[in-house]
Amino acid sequence: MVVRVNGRDGLRIFEIADADADLRAKNDITHGSPFDRGSADFYYWRNPQPHYRPANSPQVNEAQMSTEQVEAYYAGYAYGEAVGERKDHN
Repeated sequence: MVVRVNGRDGLRIFEIADADADLRAKNDITHGSPFDRGSADFYYWRNPQPHYRPANSPQVNEAQMSTEQVEAYYAGYAYGEAVGERKDHN
């Protein structure tokens, strides 16, 4: 039996939830973090361009980021792709 939730396969919902819990445990997901900015870039249809914005500070671009921060950015972008939700500009 396949359970549909808002037009999605219920099992897929649980897979996303499990992935979400794992990513939350491995990454700083606070607003402005590399992970947060990566997921936001996907949501707003922006091409991936690693950056983050520490609390009320200027933006930090890829050249100033550590390898771990760049990886967290791309993890956020990949998470956005897995969830598949994007801003509807209409």
